[in-house]
Amino acid sequence: MLRRQPVRLALPAALVVLTPLCVLGDDVARAGAVALATAAAEIALATSPLRRVRAARIRTAHALLIAGMTMLLAHNVHTLLSLLRHDGAPDGMAYAATLVLGYLGLLVGGTVITVSGDDVGGHADNAIIAVVATSLAWTVIIQPVELAAGHSLAAQTYEAVLILLVGGMAGVGIRAWTTNANGRDPVGHLVVGVLAVLAGHLVAVLSDDPATGADSPWVDVCWVISYLALAAAFSHPRAVLMSAPQQRTPRLTRGRLAMLGLALLVLPVAIAATDLHSGSRRSVVLAVAAAVLAPLVLGRIATLASLHAAAERRLHTLATVDELTGLPNRRAISAHLTEILARCATADSPGVVVLFLDLDDFKLVNDGYGHATGDRLLVEVAQRLRSAVRSTDLVGRFGGDEFVVAMEGRPEATRDAALTTLSRALAAPVVLDDAEASAAASIGARLVRPGERVSAEQALSAADAAMYVVKRGHRSDVEVAGKPA
Repeated sequence: MLRRQPVRLALPAALVVLTPLCVLGDDVARAGAVALATAAAEIALATSPLRRVRAARIRTAHALLIAGMTMLLAHNVHTLLSLLRHDGAPDGMAYAATLVLGYLGLLVGGTVITVSGDDVGGHADNAIIAVVATSLAWTVIIQPVELAAGHSLAAQTYEAVLILLVGGMAGVGIRAWTTNANGRDPVGHLVVGVLAVLAGHLVAVLSDDPATGADSPWVDVCWVISYLALAAAFSHPRAVLMSAPQQRTPRLTRGRLAMLGLALLVLPVAIAATDLHSGSRRSVVLAVAAAVLAPLVLGRIATLASLHAAAERRLHTLATVDELTGLPNRRAISAHLTEILARCATADSPGVVVLFLDLDDFKLVNDGYGHATGDRLLVEVAQRLRSAVRSTDLVGRFGGDEFVVAMEGRPEATRDAALTTLSRALAAPVVLDDAEASAAASIGARLVRPGERVSAEQALSAADAAMYVVKRGHRSDVEVAGKPA
């Protein structure tokens, strides 16, 4: 980090030096300042901490970013060389292509780095809103100026593509900045750089002189700020954290659907309003059609989202809940017990008692009365166990006729109270049609004291072994596994 400190300090100094060149200098000085800032961003990318990341996704994104910045550097150096040769501002398809390809490389590379797998939907939502916002700005602010200046359709399309690309980049970056707490500093610099590009295009259009083709020197100030901000982002010591996991995408709620629907309606309505203002009615039908179709399409999406959410809930239930008793299953027991034991290991819990129960006469009931009757016995035992303990205690079915109870509290006192309570709950026989079945169980216990590090598997294994000691000895008391008090 200390080695990168001079680099980070040099960037504000470069801004202080290059800004007066843009504001006070001639066209060559302005182009030179932009080219130097672009070179700084290129160097920052080439030496970025991202180059040491071995993940294929990050390496690919880093290569795309370098390729995009190389295109932009070639574009800006070409501008400088043309001005030095007194050829004026360059033009042509190749020159224009370097700018588009450069932006495209930064967009794809930046998106791959900043978008995590769990939040693709959130980034997509932000990109949609940002593209709609920039499209609205184009329709209401920029296009009228372009038309008044007599720009060709090709020139207008080129400018629109650039602005939409930058708008998408801004949406993705803002989402990453709000969700990635660990990489917020470098992502913040990235967002500043993208917003500066957007501001530069806006100022360039609004300040363009149709007679001379000259624009405001503040356009070049925006470019300099943009490239230096990108350099700051990629040279930041925490640049690798731009790809850190982020919060999961929120569900597609009615509010989010309404927001997306509004975003879909804004542009056609704005176009229709602009046409009406100019005396044309060509886009009114388009706006009406969009207003009708958007709710229908979003309603269908909402239905599909609801079905998907219901399926997810069902799968979660099947994965974590025992279908017969409704208690947590083996997987859920292990996960919950892991959380409890983690608190105990750091002394954030007064202790944990893990009880492993195995019904004594379940095989006799199953063999004598059938599996349906055995299932009814298991359901009754589950209800008794759940009713006998606190709502914060874990009660689960481990499998077959085995149950697990986990309770937090001072180990010895909690164990004694639990044994009394559970023995009383299981003492009465269960009436099953014309027969009675015993609900008695052999119980093994594992006491875990504060500061003791035990895994869920170890605790369950020890309690299970203690339970078998009880069962083999045909005793009604409890064998305790673990350290002595």
